[in-house]
Amino acid sequence: MSRDRIFLLITLFSLAVIMFSLQVMIYYGFDSVKAAVLSFIAQGQFVRQVSANPPSNITGNGLDQVRDRVQITKPPEPAKKHPEPKPEPEPEPKPKPDVQTVQEDAGPVPGVIHSIPGAGKKIALTFDDGPSPLTPEYLRVLGEEGVRATFFTVGSYIRRYPGMLALIAKEGHEIGDHSFSHRNLKLLSVDAAEQDILSALNLIEQETHQKVRFFRPPGGNVSPALVKTAEALGMKTVLWSIDPKDWKPGNTSARIVRHVLTHLGPGSIVVMHEGKPQTLAALPALIQELKKGGWQLVTVSELLTDGQANVQQPPVVQTEQYPLQNSLLQQSQQ
Repeated sequence: MSRDRIFLLITLFSLAVIMFSLQVMIYYGFDSVKAAVLSFIAQGQFVRQVSANPPSNITGNGLDQVRDRVQITKPPEPAKKHPEPKPEPEPEPKPKPDVQTVQEDAGPVPGVIHSIPGAGKKIALTFDDGPSPLTPEYLRVLGEEGVRATFFTVGSYIRRYPGMLALIAKEGHEIGDHSFSHRNLKLLSVDAAEQDILSALNLIEQETHQKVRFFRPPGGNVSPALVKTAEALGMKTVLWSIDPKDWKPGNTSARIVRHVLTHLGPGSIVVMHEGKPQTLAALPALIQELKKGGWQLVTVSELLTDGQANVQQPPVVQTEQYPLQNSLLQQSQQ
């Protein structure tokens, strides 16, 4: 290789080194590169001195003193950028409620029917939360005993089990409105609660071609606004005077029968539920015991016809405590 070619290669290599060094200094800064080079040189000198003349009598703190003589400068670390604290947003003022709800103070609610003492020794069996897969069995037992009852049905369940409502009406039983969604209507606005009740009402009348006379709020959650809403739709609000809590887990048919028989009174209204095997099992024995006691089983309408409705709030009324939403679906899975 000629000298000129060797010289050219050395020149190109030198230029490459210079360009690389410039890029490093531009990127890291001149001071940082300088500090790093000096630190590297100092470390090299220290290693050479110690390896050439290793001190045999330096131990412990003496070795630390030797190390302290060599000052190694590290490149300064870039300052950490801390995020600036964000100012806390000022709490927005709570909007004033502009939607009237049906939730009202607890207390006696006028216009609610719990029983009809003037009807004498007559009693009305009522069934909530239907229709259900067990509806035909309920109707079979009632038919065999020659008894008519009042079914408070849910609009969404009517759609889930088509044809069941017409079967109830065909057997001569009375059908009431138990809302469409089976929610706590007291938590809704007045308009939303009215629409929920009306949706079930329209569906019942379309299926049965009969006028609906009675409304029962889900869970027994009643208020004056709900009573007025039902009245505006042509219905009276009906609760109950006897609640054997047949829906409660662990309840038995014997307990259901015993509870009803020990709480009887003139014109009593009993609340029970569809979709509960223990209720279905209790029904034949309950009807037979009531007949033995001289009680006549009628619908709520017949109870009203035979006596004056007692619209006073009874001293103690226990409302249903079972889940209001999707309750029938849970029953069918049990």
